[in-house]
Amino acid sequence: MLAAWLLGSFCAAAEGPQPPVEALPAEVPGEAAGWRLEARCDAEACLPVLHPPGTGRAEILLPVVPEDRPWAVDGVALHALSVVDLDGDGRAEVKVEWRATGTPRPALGSWYRELTTVVDGQTGLVRMHVETGAFGGASETHCEGTLTFQPTGAILEQHCQLRACLVGGARPGECAGGPEHRTRAVVYSEGSPGQ
Repeated sequence: MLAAWLLGSFCAAAEGPQPPVEALPAEVPGEAAGWRLEARCDAEACLPVLHPPGTGRAEILLPVVPEDRPWAVDGVALHALSVVDLDGDGRAEVKVEWRATGTPRPALGSWYRELTTVVDGQTGLVRMHVETGAFGGASETHCEGTLTFQPTGAILEQHCQLRACLVGGARPGECAGGPEHRTRAVVYSEGSPGQ
């Protein structure tokens, strides 16, 4: 499963008035060079919010899948937050490597998404948002990926297979062929971010 998208917005499906994002209590999973990732949670879900350094700059909502918002209990986990020039143009980007954990489902548990979001360090615009991996229950497909940045773009290499092949419980012969599929794709190239 390869999912890459440029821009997204948090679209709550809940009924009734929702509190503004800034009114939600914040937990800070990490920060770097003045940038801070916050998990803003209510009773049902969390929002990942990137807070820029200084004052007067708008916060950035990181894209989420509306029908599988991060769970209110540890739904946003930070792997790494770095400020680095990824494309060699002399301007820093903010790279957020994080995990979104969905609300647990009966008999399957949560669906996990490994994500990399790149934000322009000056404008705050989301330049790239890529799902590098995803997994759920043993009966579902497990995908792992590596994102490599080069001056001309970012390459996502990903392989997927039944999770039971990795954690045990697969039927005899079910995993004999190895990973179900491997993909290699350019997900970001200079001049056309996110492509």
